[in-house]
Amino acid sequence: MCIRDRIKQHQDKKDFSIEKIKEIKDKKDQLEIQRRNAKRIEETLLSERRQIQVEMDQKREKYHRIRSNYETMRNMAERYDGYGFGIKKVMEQQAVTPGIIGAVADIIKVEAKYETAIETALGGSIQNIVTDTQETAKKMIGYLKKNRYGRVTFLPLDAVKGKEFTREEILSESGVIGAANQLAEYDEAYKDLFASLLGQILVVEDMDAGIRIANKYHHSIRIVTLEGDSLNRGGSMSGGAFKNKSNLLGRAREVEELKGRLDKWTKAIGKDEEKYNENEKKLKEYQQNMVDLEKEIQEISLELNTQQMSQSAIKRRKEELDNRHEQLSIQRQQLEEELRNAEDDADRLQDEQVDLESANEQDEELSLIHISEPTRRTPISYAVFCLKKKKHTEKKKETRDKVLPAYELQPHVACAAQRGSDTQFIVID
Repeated sequence: MCIRDRIKQHQDKKDFSIEKIKEIKDKKDQLEIQRRNAKRIEETLLSERRQIQVEMDQKREKYHRIRSNYETMRNMAERYDGYGFGIKKVMEQQAVTPGIIGAVADIIKVEAKYETAIETALGGSIQNIVTDTQETAKKMIGYLKKNRYGRVTFLPLDAVKGKEFTREEILSESGVIGAANQLAEYDEAYKDLFASLLGQILVVEDMDAGIRIANKYHHSIRIVTLEGDSLNRGGSMSGGAFKNKSNLLGRAREVEELKGRLDKWTKAIGKDEEKYNENEKKLKEYQQNMVDLEKEIQEISLELNTQQMSQSAIKRRKEELDNRHEQLSIQRQQLEEELRNAEDDADRLQDEQVDLESANEQDEELSLIHISEPTRRTPISYAVFCLKKKKHTEKKKETRDKVLPAYELQPHVACAAQRGSDTQFIVID
């Protein structure tokens, strides 16, 4: 393969290598963009995960605080904390005595804003035990006596009856909220029971409204305020601050509210956990994607490095071939120049030969001077020729080489002697 073909071959390799390197670089650039995007998404997901974790921690803290309160309140309700000893003992028998319905506070619900007023209205009866019949109440009284557990008031549903508040003119007075039994929620089966306990008690906004109404109706009705102050029949009044507020009426409500709040926070934490798990899944996917991209970038970087090294080798080889080609071109020019000079010399010599031959024909006269015979002193013969030159004195040897064969002499030794303008050839046979 000639050097030009080799140069072309290496140029093709170089062009292919350049194109391949460009292709690899473009692919690497795309991978770098994907890696940067994946990195940004990873950072976003990590930030979101930290935020979700902070929110979950805060919600869990609230959840555990609420759960602690809930457990405390539920245990208090189940153990009947704040109730009398006898009541606790009776309620312990509820599982084996179906006729025990529960304490009054267990079967009534009141809005928080009315709790203090209704609890004041109920007074001690809030701890009374409701039973289905008088027989059940009798049985439990016998149980208390037998075990000396103290005294308890029972409210048998088949015996306790009450009336609704019917004095509409009083209910329409300014500052009146309503009859106490109308401000509570309970099952229809307990209607007569709460009519008996609360039906004749009036709830008003404040002490001023209570005093005004009590005076107007000659202290004939019992009145309680929202703050828990009481105006009794006959004119007596009670009130002040609660030293140890057991809030038995609000205990069930608080347990229920705490249970609702627990359910709410449980759902909120569950949603956060789902978001966290989804975030974790996405984060792992992008982290694995980044690992794959890193691996692919390393591979393509290695390929790029290989191609660049190959390109450098091809470039060096091409430069070597270019240099070699340049040297050969110079040598060729030199040889061509020498060839031209040689051709010029050949042409000139040919012209001189032609001129010489013409001169030999026209200007030279060769004559035989003497041919000797062999003698004792001279055992070889010789011949003497004379070349008379009219114009030229050059090319003696060439002339000799041409003249002697003309006389069919085969000299062993030939010599020439210059005499004036003539040349004598002595040929020894």
